[in-house]
Amino acid sequence: SPEAWLHGMSAEEEAVPPGNVQVVCRVRPPSGEYGSSGLVIEPGDGGDIIQLEGASRDFTVTKAFGPDSRQEDVFHLVGLQSLDYVTQGYGACVLAYGQTGSGKTWTMTGNQENPGLIPRMIENLFQRLISGFDDFTVSCQYVEIYMEKVRDLFNPTRAKNPWDAAGPKVNVRFDGKRVRIENTKKLVYSGNDAKTQSEPAAALTRQLLGEVEAAGAHRAVRGHALNAESSRSHAVLILEITASGSADHGRKKRQMGSTLMLVDLAGNENIGKAGVEGEGKAEAMAINKSLSVLSRCIEALAGGAKVPFRESSLTKILCPALDGRSCCTLIAALRPDHAHETKETLKFTETALKVQVKPRQTSSEALGAVHDKARDLEAEIEAMRQEIEWLRKSGGADSDALKTMLQEREAALMAKVQQLASVQQEITETEGALLAARQELDASRQAQEQERQGRLKAEAENLQLQQNLRDTQLREREAAALLAQRRQAQRGERLAERQHLLARLEDARLKASSSSSSMPRGSGKSSIGARTEEVLRSLLQLVRHLQREFQTVLDEDIAPELAASEAVDGGQDIVGGSQKNEGGWSRALKIIISELR
Repeated sequence: SPEAWLHGMSAEEEAVPPGNVQVVCRVRPPSGEYGSSGLVIEPGDGGDIIQLEGASRDFTVTKAFGPDSRQEDVFHLVGLQSLDYVTQGYGACVLAYGQTGSGKTWTMTGNQENPGLIPRMIENLFQRLISGFDDFTVSCQYVEIYMEKVRDLFNPTRAKNPWDAAGPKVNVRFDGKRVRIENTKKLVYSGNDAKTQSEPAAALTRQLLGEVEAAGAHRAVRGHALNAESSRSHAVLILEITASGSADHGRKKRQMGSTLMLVDLAGNENIGKAGVEGEGKAEAMAINKSLSVLSRCIEALAGGAKVPFRESSLTKILCPALDGRSCCTLIAALRPDHAHETKETLKFTETALKVQVKPRQTSSEALGAVHDKARDLEAEIEAMRQEIEWLRKSGGADSDALKTMLQEREAALMAKVQQLASVQQEITETEGALLAARQELDASRQAQEQERQGRLKAEAENLQLQQNLRDTQLREREAAALLAQRRQAQRGERLAERQHLLARLEDARLKASSSSSSMPRGSGKSSIGARTEEVLRSLLQLVRHLQREFQTVLDEDIAPELAASEAVDGGQDIVGGSQKNEGGWSRALKIIISELR
């Protein structure tokens, strides 16, 4: 009943989903631009009654919040009750609907000081999963529908014009049971992530909300006459939850799987009042068209007609939340200064309140209850068959009264058989959903283990690379030191050899001078003795050897010393010394060649 839904359930009780879409209205508080007059809220028997000035009748909703309501009030009513359903294996959806500038985004998102439904529900969801289950995964997608195109808000590189970007396109598929949004980035949080944190619920909440806030910055926004920051797209945050753990103090294992949709719809706009043109006008027309399809879907659901879910990307995504298998809450944001738009919003909520739902539970407890129901039906069917058989064998089978009784029993038997077939179908679907939840949990564990193994392997490879780098640098330093020692030894050897050559050269020059001075005057070439010729040949050999050594010095010493002087302190002294040696050798060669001539 609406009363039970409004008051909520205690922690020990199991929340019983309502049988229809729940409607909550919230009036935007007055500001300097307008007031909140013209709208009165009165309590009623089946909910709250809204009286709108100029309207021919009143409107009834599940609950109405006045302009002085707080964010906590909406969360305690809508958020906590929706999370009760989610953690018991029911799907849940919260939609914010209303005119532009009526406070939808404020109710859903809020700010740091006054957080809205989304941050409060995410925090409470993690708290429930950590305290109530041994293991869980929360898989998140965040998309917007802009101009009938689906954008991935978690992927900034494709958030703008994804239909023009390279790569696979974002695609929405519905297989009759669940919606799949393909080629989008998924964020996954698990119980294993929580085990590594000192305050797991707070840590996971910060991580996910940080991603959601960053993604929200990519949402299409445009100002106009009715709203300085008007959302130009519908934003849908989808949380797919799977969990397993102990119940009844560890005596029984339980599993559950559910989906939570948090939807911030763009506001329907009066294009003339908004004063939009060009691209802004095209955006407003696309918004109004998708909201019109949503309205027709709600009307069809309320009247039992064929529902045009596939006519809009928005309604295609919202199909599982609206087709009666989930617990759906519509938050209608009202702006009383625009009476006509407020009246149209209230008409929409009145139709939504008529939509009947029968939420399907995906949990081990629900599966056990359905199995019990099937066993009871089988026992009833068997008893009815035995009764019919006994009536047929009893006397007076040709009497009209007995025939009528048999027909009634057989009709009741057929109804029970059909009911059993429906229950068996529910068992099959629930078992399939639980199997999918187990598979998703197993896949999450495997993915996390693979990620952990990959991280450990990468860390080991990184450590090995760092060690190899240190070993290589050490070998390079050792090789450089050895090379420097060898060069130093070679320089010493060459220096000793040069000094030896200079000594021999000086000795040969002295001998040549002595031989030249001891020859008789006018003797000519024929008078040069064998000793003088030997001295001259030795001098020529020494000069050639000296020339080769001098060239070796230029090739091997001067160039490396010039290069080293650029990187080594005091290199100018080395180069200066080399150049001084070069000049000394040049003068010595010139003197020797002159004397030989």
